[in-house]
Amino acid sequence: MTDLLRKNIEDITAIPEDTLIRNIDYIGKIFVYTPTKDVYSVLISSSLISHVKDKVFLMDLIKTYSTMEEVTLALNNYSSGKTEAFAGLWEMNSTKSAYLMEQTEKDHVYPLYKAVVEMERVKTFLYFGINGPEVRYRFNNTQKQIEEMISKIKKQYGT
Repeated sequence: MTDLLRKNIEDITAIPEDTLIRNIDYIGKIFVYTPTKDVYSVLISSSLISHVKDKVFLMDLIKTYSTMEEVTLALNNYSSGKTEAFAGLWEMNSTKSAYLMEQTEKDHVYPLYKAVVEMERVKTFLYFGINGPEVRYRFNNTQKQIEEMISKIKKQYGT
C-alpha cells in the first residue's frame, strides 16, 4: 500500500476506491514482530551446542536466527517510522476528523486518504521512509527460511 500511495500521491483518485476501502486498515495498522528465541538461547548458552555433530546444520540454525533478528529490526523500524508519520491523524481538529469519519462510513474514502497524503510527515514517510515492500520481501523470505529449518530439524531429530 505504501508503494501505491507513493505513486499516486498527487492524485489519490487514480487509485480505485474499492482498493482503498479494502486497505483502510493500512492507515492505523502497525506491526511489531518479536520472535521467540528461548530454545536458541538455551542452546547457545549451554553446553548442548557442542553435542550437535552436524556443523552445517548448526550454522544454518544460527544463520536463520540471525536473519530473524535483522527482519525484526527492519520491520520494527518501518513500524516506528509509520507511527511517527501517521501521528498527525490523531492531532486533526475534531470538525475535520468528524467529516472524514462520516465520509469513510459512507464508503467515500478519498477525502480521508487525501488528508493523509497531504500531511507533511506522511509525505516524507512515503517518499523517503523505509521501504515496506522490501521489509515484506525480507519477512517472507525469512518465513521460508524458518520453514526449511523446521523441516531440517524434523528430518534430523524427528518431530
